[in-house]
Amino acid sequence: MIGGNILSIENRIINGGFETSSFPPWSAFNATISTQFSHSGFYSARLLGGSVNSYIFQYVEANPAERFEFLVSLAKAGTLSGPPITLSVAYYNASFSFLGYGLITNIPSSRLPNVEDETWLEVYETTSPAPLGTTQALVLINKLPQAGSADVIVDDVALLTIESVTGPTGATGATGATGATGATGATGATGTTGATGATGATGASGATGATGATGATGATGATGATGATGATGATGATGATGATGATGPGTPPGFIQVFKIGAPLTVPSGAPVTFDSVNPTITGANFTFGGTFVTINTPGRYRIDYEVTLSLSQNGAYAIFRSDTGQALASNYGTTSAAGQSNQVIGFTIINVTSPINVSLVNIGGSLDSLINTIDSRPVLAASLLIQRIG
Repeated sequence: MIGGNILSIENRIINGGFETSSFPPWSAFNATISTQFSHSGFYSARLLGGSVNSYIFQYVEANPAERFEFLVSLAKAGTLSGPPITLSVAYYNASFSFLGYGLITNIPSSRLPNVEDETWLEVYETTSPAPLGTTQALVLINKLPQAGSADVIVDDVALLTIESVTGPTGATGATGATGATGATGATGATGTTGATGATGATGASGATGATGATGATGATGATGATGATGATGATGATGATGATGATGPGTPPGFIQVFKIGAPLTVPSGAPVTFDSVNPTITGANFTFGGTFVTINTPGRYRIDYEVTLSLSQNGAYAIFRSDTGQALASNYGTTSAAGQSNQVIGFTIINVTSPINVSLVNIGGSLDSLINTIDSRPVLAASLLIQRIG
């Protein structure tokens, strides 16, 4: 209690310790539930290490001007080097339009302790206030790709908001002692004469006179009130059950991966990447492949991940473009490379689709980019685009 107020602490994260032994309401990619290690309880989330992107995220309630305390316990599994990790809290309105970040924190690979030594990195961060129009926040724990890196253990995730509530009124104090009697005042002036007294009792009644003639019959009186309602009759037999209705359409899942592995291996400034192949194992009916674009045919919420492999000493910057509004928010990523080394641009974004649109991966840098499709005498993807329906 502070100054007569009670502090009410609310955790907006659901299943932050993964003690349900499953992820929901979290969404997960390259992640599993583990019982091998835990910061508290019996369960934790394990993000796959190595050169893949692994993450978990959850949408929670948020309101304008609210601030949050973000807590999470992290560790690496084993003696391999730890990968870099990004923690973020992003604010959205009811239409899932991005309003701004409340928190972005990068955890360097050297910061993660080995969970086998029973040590954890406990992160405590404070967000900036949610802007006007906020109805929800996206909490994201993202393990970035790093070849040869260890798995990451995540536990005890919390997003706390603190509210002040006025406490109950305290009990009334005891009555103080009676003060001393004051001096007698002067006699007042004589009052006015009182009102006349009540009339005396009535004298005895005289003898009864002779009975008069019978008067005419009076008019019929008003109808009396309605009597009480009788008891309710027995309930009739239950009717037959109606036929079962048709099954609703539901929400079909959807995935598509397109990639570039052959020539041409150049992308001009301001131009989209031309993809030449589709992964047939994860293509859904929600999508249509068009070479320089993918058409999303079904309304919903989608996550888009992409990678571009640049040639030696090549810098680059790329972003996702949509046919209805242009460059997608928070989709622009870039990289620089030391002389004589190849490099990758890796990025992702989440978009809301209300009607069919085309999405493309565009070179937003100022120069012509050269891509490579062979490393260490082996064929590799020069570019890749993965679209997943998540809601």
